[in-house]
Amino acid sequence: MTVARIRRTGALQLSTALATTLATFGGGTAARAQSMTDTLPVLSGTQGASFSDTTGPLGLPTSVTPSPTPNPTQLSVNLNDQSRVINWQTFNVAAGNQVDFTTPGTAAIGVLNRVTGVDGAMTPTIYRSLIDGTLNGKSNIAVYLSNPAGITFGPTGAFNGGSLVMTTLGVTDTDFLDGGSINLAGTSAEKIVLGAPAAMGGPYGLSATNGSIVLVAQEISVAGSISASGDTALVAAQDVTFNSGVGSPLDFTITTGTTLSGVHVLATGTVGGGSVALVGANATAIISSLLNVDGAATLTASADNGGILLKTTSTGAPAAGSAIVSAGSLSATGLNGFVTVASTDAATISGSVSAAGDYTVSGTAITLGGASAVTQSAGGAIGVSGGAITLGGDLTLASSGNGAVTLGGTVDGAQALTVNTAGTTSFGGAVGGTNALVSLTTDGAGSTAINGGAITTTGAQSYNDAVTLGAGTTLTSTGSGAITLGSTVNGAQALAVNTAGITTFLGTVGAGTALASLTTDAAGTTDLNGGTVITSGAQTYNDAVVLSADTTLSAGGNIGFATTVDSDTTARALTVNTSAATTFGGAVGSGAALASLTTDAGGTTAINGGAVTTTGAQSFGDAVTLGATTTLTSTGGAGITLGSAVDGGGALTVNTTGATTFIGAVGATTALASLTTNAGGSTAINGGAVTTTGAQTYGDAVTLGANTTLAGSAVTFGSTLDGAQALTVNTAGVTTFGGVVGGGAGTALTSLTTDAGGGTAINGGAVTTTGAQTYGDTVTLGANTTLASNGSGNIALSGTVNGLFDLTVNTGGTTTFGGAVGGTSLLTALTTDAGGATSLGAGAVTTSGAQTFGDAVTLTNGTTLTGTTGSFAAGLNGNGFDLTLNYSGTSAIGSGFTGIKNLTTGNGGTTQLSGAISTNGSQSYGDVVLLTGNTTLSGSAIGFSETLDGGFDLTANSAGVTSFSKAVGATTALASLTTNATGTTALDGGSVRTVNGQSYGDPVTLGAATTLTSTSGGRLRCSARSAARRH
Repeated sequence: MTVARIRRTGALQLSTALATTLATFGGGTAARAQSMTDTLPVLSGTQGASFSDTTGPLGLPTSVTPSPTPNPTQLSVNLNDQSRVINWQTFNVAAGNQVDFTTPGTAAIGVLNRVTGVDGAMTPTIYRSLIDGTLNGKSNIAVYLSNPAGITFGPTGAFNGGSLVMTTLGVTDTDFLDGGSINLAGTSAEKIVLGAPAAMGGPYGLSATNGSIVLVAQEISVAGSISASGDTALVAAQDVTFNSGVGSPLDFTITTGTTLSGVHVLATGTVGGGSVALVGANATAIISSLLNVDGAATLTASADNGGILLKTTSTGAPAAGSAIVSAGSLSATGLNGFVTVASTDAATISGSVSAAGDYTVSGTAITLGGASAVTQSAGGAIGVSGGAITLGGDLTLASSGNGAVTLGGTVDGAQALTVNTAGTTSFGGAVGGTNALVSLTTDGAGSTAINGGAITTTGAQSYNDAVTLGAGTTLTSTGSGAITLGSTVNGAQALAVNTAGITTFLGTVGAGTALASLTTDAAGTTDLNGGTVITSGAQTYNDAVVLSADTTLSAGGNIGFATTVDSDTTARALTVNTSAATTFGGAVGSGAALASLTTDAGGTTAINGGAVTTTGAQSFGDAVTLGATTTLTSTGGAGITLGSAVDGGGALTVNTTGATTFIGAVGATTALASLTTNAGGSTAINGGAVTTTGAQTYGDAVTLGANTTLAGSAVTFGSTLDGAQALTVNTAGVTTFGGVVGGGAGTALTSLTTDAGGGTAINGGAVTTTGAQTYGDTVTLGANTTLASNGSGNIALSGTVNGLFDLTVNTGGTTTFGGAVGGTSLLTALTTDAGGATSLGAGAVTTSGAQTFGDAVTLTNGTTLTGTTGSFAAGLNGNGFDLTLNYSGTSAIGSGFTGIKNLTTGNGGTTQLSGAISTNGSQSYGDVVLLTGNTTLSGSAIGFSETLDGGFDLTANSAGVTSFSKAVGATTALASLTTNATGTTALDGGSVRTVNGQSYGDPVTLGAATTLTSTSGGRLRCSARSAARRH
């Protein structure tokens, strides 16, 4: 046998009269559900009471007999200040009749009215008590009515008095009178019925003005009203012991439960009291609803520290069939007034609840809410525990006094749930896991603890208070509803948010306690409005992200944006901090530009979305990998900084009128497809290398912060290039310098090198280095150009040099032309400065203007110099190679010309000779020759194809032919003319005119009538074999 003890200490109090007189009802014989037509109770026996009717004197009237008497309309029972037990054959009160229980004194006493039945042939017949009239009791009297055949208060029935106890169970006289515990026991299957009143609000129903009302039976049905200044209890059981003493809390033990339907408060019923208790125990486990409160019924508890108790238990096994169903209104209005629903089976509370104190529900399965929206509220805590919770309708749970709202089990049902409290709302189980809620809303005050792992709705979820995760959590809206976390979110757990609608974080996430991870699904959007998201693990945003506040994301794992990231209507700053991988899978700021974007120095950043657009700065502190063709743009001209390596097979374009800075190597691991910076601002290359498979185009001014190697299909500098660093450009395409190189104050390059493939276009007018310049490829000039090495570094142009512009090379080192100069596009002029040396190995230098070699020239190949004039200030070493000078103007050859194999001049200009000029081979002067000093020519053959003038000595030493094809000295007589003893001299110009003598040491051959003249009468001497003439 299971014994169930029910106790609400300090909550459900009996009045003094009720507690004093609560006694054990005597066992009754099993009765038929019959009734008599008696209009007043019929006496069976008394214990010291006196009676009167409306016509008789005090004492035992003749109208009161052991048999039913229909005549009297009023019966008065004087208890004479003692508790009494009165046995009645029947206890009926007809409509319009009344029974009054009186006593002279004021002490609390009670009267037990026991119905024992009408004697029959074998056993007494007990009839149901039908009360359609009025029972009255003095306020200090507790009236008991025990009838195993059942009790019915009809539509005009009423009780008014101190306290009322009605039961179908039995008690003993001793228990009733000794003041101790009281046992109510019996097997009667008859019920207590309080019928619907004839007129709502009229003088019908049960009213205890100075005490309590207690109904105990296996089945109780209330359709009328119950009102008690004390407590009201409806108990469904077969064996109940009340353990209370005077003034003690109601404390009772149910030994045997009911086999019937328990307690049912019908739609027209109203139950009120200081506290209200509906308690049932089930003995059979086959009852569907042990306690049932209909939808229009009202239970009200008004006492301070009182409340409403709906409680079932089971005295059998298993503990089932003890369900509670309450669709009516439950209201506990007194200070700290509670509503408690406790079931060992299911509990359904579909009506409204209002408790000034706590509201608790427990059961193996719990249903809250009904067909229409309902609010269940408390001034204190709300707790729902025991089993799974099902929403029967739209439900609002509200605590007005900062109380906790705890839903301990799973919550399901296609209904809307709203929880309002300034305390903590706790979800202990999964919400909507079996049957998704329509929506879930918590208010702005307090906090919400999600401990069940999942919340699923078809519509919106709005958490307007601070949220704490107690388990790995998934929030899901299957119907694209918005999921809004309106305040902070904390807890060392994983959070996943899945909706095709908008996910909104209005507060910081993980700022108090970092989340384990955060994931949003691919559909919908995520609005970050709280400024901070911190996780110990990954953050994965699979949907579009909108920043509604400046935001910092910090994680111990990867941070990934699968699609776009944009600002709201105001540009927002985004900072991403992780030592792992940051991934931008979609365009950033393309819809609405970010204010700025910053990634920290640890980890990596993958830019796979093609574009990052900000109004302000972009700073990538970690290594960047491009997964697509990418454009980084700052529309406000702020700096864009790539603080570490940049790799990836995509093209990179950087657009800003501010500073673009590459701090790490670019393309060193995986070459970029191309690199482009726009025309505004500047670019700082500090990482030492930029490698692309395609072109590099620097549209803005470039500064080198480290020795740098650029490698790509073409490299273009659209503006200036500076920095005291070495630059190497390797490309099979064209290297273009569109601006001045090294021209800034103190920012000359240390060196400049281009490789052997491709070409170099120098369009900026100047290249200045402190060290060497090496152009391994062909060079094209796009402007008058000066190449300068301030530190006497060598300047080598290994390939051809072309371009319709002047070229000046200034260095104290060696200037080397390894390829033809002006061969395709004539330079306008070529000048080298006075220091250093020039090496000509190209075979040809062609200019449309002058060629001025201020330093010593060395030939490393047979060379032809073509231009208007030529000047060799420091001489020329032929190094055994031929030299051809084709100048249309004047060129000067002096004693510094050495080591030339064959020397040839021409092109219609004038060649000025002075000093000793010696060649290993011939000397052939195809243009006019003017001596500007005493001159000695030595070679295998010496020929003058045009006139020869100049007032200086000329000595021609040749083992071959020395030929004068035109007049000599015709314009300006030579000072003298001497040829050596070997070889021959051919005079074909018709005249040789000198101031002084002429000495032909070798045979002379005349090719024309010739006149030899010495204007000063100098000696004319010819060798003996010089008489022959050539005609």
